[in-house]
Amino acid sequence: MAKKNKNPEVRFTGYTDVWKECLLGKVLTERKILQKISDHAPILAFAAGQGVIDRSERKSNNRDHLTLDQANKIYKLTEYNDIVYNPANLKYGAIDRNRYGRGVISPIYVTFTTEEEPSFIELIVKSEKFKLRALQYEEGTVVKRQSVNPENLLSLTVNISPSLDEQKKIGTLFKYLDNLIILHQRKYEKLRTIKKALLKKMFPKNGADVPELRFKGFNDAWGQDKLEELSDIYDGTHQTPTYTNNGVMFLSVENINTLQSEKYISEKAFEEDFKIFPEKRSFSASLTSSRLHSYF
Repeated sequence: MAKKNKNPEVRFTGYTDVWKECLLGKVLTERKILQKISDHAPILAFAAGQGVIDRSERKSNNRDHLTLDQANKIYKLTEYNDIVYNPANLKYGAIDRNRYGRGVISPIYVTFTTEEEPSFIELIVKSEKFKLRALQYEEGTVVKRQSVNPENLLSLTVNISPSLDEQKKIGTLFKYLDNLIILHQRKYEKLRTIKKALLKKMFPKNGADVPELRFKGFNDAWGQDKLEELSDIYDGTHQTPTYTNNGVMFLSVENINTLQSEKYISEKAFEEDFKIFPEKRSFSASLTSSRLHSYF
């Protein structure tokens, strides 16, 4: 039987060594140091989608009031680059690399150290494929309390590059991509905010005949017209057609922007029942869902 190729399809130039398959337990070592809060190890939080963070940054409800006598409570130590996971919340993505730094977290979390490149191992354990494999080991009688024990997590096999240098390059690449995504998300949100503000200011408010903000050279008052005076309105057939595997592509209001659909009707049904076609600069509306689409 031919050996399965463990190498990735795409690699950086100069790296040809075969990736090795090994147990995750050979890559990760559990950190079991317990201690109290101190100036050198402040109390931190860990949350799905956020990782290890200062407690003030946690998006979920702060539950500090549930912990009595924090000064004498024993917590679990975590260091920068540790791999941390919540056995009970792995299904929700509660596994991440500690990018914050030294501190203590709740002992319900499990922390690991690694001699491999942490940013590379992070990519493996945060992947959907890995989490699905891990979730087959969920244990517990109550669904919301099911968990993946560390022993089972460490029993999974993973493929890793034998070169730390290659691991670092892969980790750096995806860090760059993540930062780029965040940057574009921020630009996207900013543009959405600008658009929302312009829609308010570039159209007259109720009772007004001019908008607050206009292009230079336009001073006339805006008029009021009924929609029926500005356009021709056509109403197509309302029955649900009999769909076929091929023939004439059938577009509904949801498809008017892309003009692409996976539904088809026969040539005969097209000729007999459908006489109205979208034209450039047409609008399509779904009255039942109050949606309006344009075809430019």
